[in-house]
Amino acid sequence: MTIDTLSRMLHISPSTVSKYENCKLSIDVHTLFEIASILNVSVQQLTDYSTPSKQEHTDSESPSFFTRSNILYFYQYFGLDKKIYACVMEIIKSPDDASYNVIIYYDVDDLSHYTDASYIYNGTMRCNELATHIYARNPYNRGDELTICAKTPFSTSTTTEGILVAVSTSLRNPYACKILFSLNPLPVDDELREKLSIYDKDTAKETKRVNALVVY
Repeated sequence: MTIDTLSRMLHISPSTVSKYENCKLSIDVHTLFEIASILNVSVQQLTDYSTPSKQEHTDSESPSFFTRSNILYFYQYFGLDKKIYACVMEIIKSPDDASYNVIIYYDVDDLSHYTDASYIYNGTMRCNELATHIYARNPYNRGDELTICAKTPFSTSTTTEGILVAVSTSLRNPYACKILFSLNPLPVDDELREKLSIYDKDTAKETKRVNALVVY
């Protein structure tokens, strides 16, 4: 939606909308609710914002890759969009010490300001020797959920692979894709796209053999 279109629907000038957008003018509550209604989002989605956390690495000999940092990066390539999606996951220790709470910031343009993401998911994470399981839900759309199962690599590794399962809004169907976790941001380039690809000859052959998408 353009600024001109939104301004006509709000019956205000485009310059006023632009000032709202650039934080040059405070917005009143009534207008805020009107904008949320027009955009078909909640007011919380327009106002909730938290500053990015500072990354803190823990003991490199930690038994789980997923407990070595409070912030992890992961990447997904979606062929329909021909785009690599960069995401950030904040990890928060749960009081029961058996699991972790997570916040996933999905589709991030600027990793230094990752809280400004297209989608945000809240969920939980559980780790074991072989794999880590993550379940998260979009708090503003209860039908938007995702599940991740990722390998637990050796403690010296800085990356690991996994599978993400969700419902695609563009495909309107469940889908599964390969993702790559990293302790550090990765260059979004052809090399990363190749690592995220599942249409290479070996993967296609193995998928046909076992009738399943397997990340080795």
